[in-house]
Amino acid sequence: MIFSKNSSPTATNKKINTVIQHILVWIGLLLLPLLLTQSDSAYSIRMLNHIWTSIIMSLIVFYINYGILVNKLAFRKQLFSFIIINLVLFALLSILSDPLHQIVSPPSPKKRPPMTLQNFNIYGIFFYREFIMYALVTGIAIAVRTGRRLSTSETERKRLETENLKSQISLLKYQIQPHFFFNTLNNIYALIGQSPTEAQQAVIRLSKMMRYVLYDNNADSIPLDKEIEFLNNYNKLMQLRLTDNTKVEISYPAGITNITVPPLIFVSLLENAYKHGVCNTETSFIRNKMTITDKSVIFVTENSTHNFDRNEDKSKPGIGLVNMRKRLDIIYGNNYSLHLLEENGIFRSELTIPVRTN
Repeated sequence: MIFSKNSSPTATNKKINTVIQHILVWIGLLLLPLLLTQSDSAYSIRMLNHIWTSIIMSLIVFYINYGILVNKLAFRKQLFSFIIINLVLFALLSILSDPLHQIVSPPSPKKRPPMTLQNFNIYGIFFYREFIMYALVTGIAIAVRTGRRLSTSETERKRLETENLKSQISLLKYQIQPHFFFNTLNNIYALIGQSPTEAQQAVIRLSKMMRYVLYDNNADSIPLDKEIEFLNNYNKLMQLRLTDNTKVEISYPAGITNITVPPLIFVSLLENAYKHGVCNTETSFIRNKMTITDKSVIFVTENSTHNFDRNEDKSKPGIGLVNMRKRLDIIYGNNYSLHLLEENGIFRSELTIPVRTN
C-alpha cells in the first residue's frame, strides 16, 4: 500500500473505519422502516417508498454539508453564504421530492391535486415539513463534523505535546553529556602525571562509558541493570584518583532485569558527591545506595563536606542537577521526589522514582 506524504497507516485506517461507520448507519436507517412495517399493502409500500426517498434526500443534504459546506463555509465563518446555499438546496430537494415520491410509489387511487392558490396551504405544510427535516440533518452534519474536528485537534495536540516532550528530553540528555565528559577528562588529566598505567585503564573505562552514553541509551528508558553497570564503571573511574583519606561505600541491587529507568538519571547525584565529598587533606567519605521496593526505586548519596564548599552558593545548583530536575519534571511530573539536605557536615541527596517495568 502506498501512502502520500502526509498520510500514515493509522490515518488511513481511521478513514476506512469512518466510512464503514457511515455506511452502517445509513443501512440501519434504510432498514428500520422495513422492520417496523408488517403489512404488504399498497399503502404500506407507498409509505416505505416515501420514507426511503426522504432518507435518500436527507443523505444528500448530510454529505453536501458534511463533506463541503461545513468545512468550506461554516468553519470559516461565512455563515451568510452557508445559510443561503442550504436554503436553496432545501428548496430544490423539496420541489424534487414530491415528483420523486410519485415515481417510485405505486399508483394511488387518490392523486394529489396540482398546486393552485386554493390548495397552496397543503403544499406549504409539505414544504415546511421537508425544510424542518433537512435543517435537522444539517445540524447533525455540523455536529458530527465539529466532533471530528475537535477529536482531530485533540489528537494533534497530544502528538505535538509528545514530540515536544521527546525533543526536550533529548536536548537535556545531550546537555548532560558534555558536562559529564568535561569533568571526567579533567580527572584523567590529573591522573596521567601520577600513574600512566591507571590513566590507560581510565581511558578504557571512559570509552566503555562513552559507548553507553552515545549509543546504548538512545531510548527513552533502559533496563536498570545497564544503568547500574554504568554507575559501577563510573565509580571505578572516579576512585582511581582518590587517596586513602576517602572511603567509598557502594551498594546496588543485582539481577534486576524487569525494571526500566531513564538513562543517566542518577549520575548527576553521584557526580555531585564526588565533586564535593572528596578532600585529599581531610578524611572524606562517599556513600551511595540504591534500593528497590514494590513501587519505587530509591537512590541515596551521602558525602562529607569540607571547608572549600563553604564559599559556594548552595542556592545555585550545578548544571547537572538543574538538568536532572528538568528531566524528572518532564518524565514524571509530580510523581517523584528529590530531597537535598546538608546537615552536620554531611550532604545527603535522595531521589525516589516510581517503578516501571518492561
